[in-house]
Amino acid sequence: MILTEYETAMGLVLGSAVDTSTWTTAIKDQGLRDALVSVTSLWVYEATVTVTVAGYEQAIAPSGVATVLAVLYPWDDTVAWGDAGEEAYHFVGENKVRFERVELQVNDEIRVRYTKVQTVNGLDGAVATTVPAAAEDAVMYLACAAAADIRYRQISENPAIPNSAGAMLAQWARAWRKQAEEWLSAGPATGVGRVSWGGLGLG
Repeated sequence: MILTEYETAMGLVLGSAVDTSTWTTAIKDQGLRDALVSVTSLWVYEATVTVTVAGYEQAIAPSGVATVLAVLYPWDDTVAWGDAGEEAYHFVGENKVRFERVELQVNDEIRVRYTKVQTVNGLDGAVATTVPAAAEDAVMYLACAAAADIRYRQISENPAIPNSAGAMLAQWARAWRKQAEEWLSAGPATGVGRVSWGGLGLG
């Protein structure tokens, strides 16, 4: 889904709960931004990074990386992650690691597990949607919940609006968020894995 498709779908859901005039494009877009941030940590990706500068310290930056979760060196793509040999390392900065016993050389390969910054084509200059197709509806409902939260904060500052209006928004936000979380917890989105901290050696 691209931005206009998200905005249209959100408009249908939000408009069914509260007057459609309430939901400006700015509110819907900010709700979508908030939703994308909330799902960033849900899925883990893998990539192989080639060393370009020899040394014990290595900056790990797969395309679109949000946070590096774990690295593996040396990497052997014929065995499972947990069965491959692993050199000890520790983080020395954001997405930067230092190997304790080996100085990596140019063209060495490091396997990386990481979370990715999620984008929607058309939002904030993004030219591609990275949200897995199987998770798009869930992200849309999370965006609706976030939009309702924004609107709730707005009307809570206006003494002329009755408290019941805010209570209704809060109720809808909870319902939409619950629906999204149920979908997301049902299984991994197609093509990516859910974070397993034990599998990363972090459990």
